[in-house]
Amino acid sequence: MRKSIFTVAILFSLFSLVFSSCSKDDSESGTYKLVMDGNIVAEGTLTEKVLMLDNTINMGGSDSDFVITITNVPEAIDGNIAIDLSSGSNGDNCQLTISGKNMLESGADEIYWGKSGTVTRTSATKISYEGTCQPDASGTVIYTFSGEIESDVFEVN
Repeated sequence: MRKSIFTVAILFSLFSLVFSSCSKDDSESGTYKLVMDGNIVAEGTLTEKVLMLDNTINMGGSDSDFVITITNVPEAIDGNIAIDLSSGSNGDNCQLTISGKNMLESGADEIYWGKSGTVTRTSATKISYEGTCQPDASGTVIYTFSGEIESDVFEVN
């Protein structure tokens, strides 16, 4: 189980590099907010590296203090998709990863995998998310998270 989660993390990193390198949208800006265990750990305007490719959002980049990847977002306004550690092939749920520098723990780099929760499209350009996440495969340490990302990059009609 732990090996498969690390494999997924490596794949997310590779996708992030490929997506941010190849997309013409990687210079689009957006606003974001991330709350973990009741504390705001990231908030502001990101002036680059907001990307949506095939319904996958990647915000941030390898040089950012905060990166979030969501593998599937609702296309309809007010639509919800469940967050799960293992994304199904039918598109009924999604995987969410949060990584950053010194967000909750004393380490320099941290990564958290969404364990449960929902991703909601709250407007044509805004995605919100909330749920629980874990820093490792054991699942013994759980954190709550919530937040939102808004950008024209993932606008729907």
